[in-house]
Amino acid sequence: MDTDAETLFLNGVREKLLVSVSYLTLAAHAHFAYNIGLGAYSTSKALTLTNAGDAGGGCDAMLNWYKAGGRDCRKDKGSPSGCYGMWLRRIEERNVCLEGLK
Repeated sequence: MDTDAETLFLNGVREKLLVSVSYLTLAAHAHFAYNIGLGAYSTSKALTLTNAGDAGGGCDAMLNWYKAGGRDCRKDKGSPSGCYGMWLRRIEERNVCLEGLK
């Protein structure tokens, strides 16, 4: 993310998170929101669970976002026009989010 986008999404996520989280977890949520959009993030299970006190469940819920254009990106590994990279980003976002809970 560039600096302006980082600021925009960090502030947007901070406004929507009703609970205190570590910087790593906040960064993971901001990256996730950047990738799916703040509107989608606002209604995501990742945000809902985190705000309900289940931050680990919120991190895991990031993995629910595995489709692009109706395709299951978890199954596109090796496909030249696939979206497997998106799935890898979801995994990394989840891992960083969980690291922030330690």
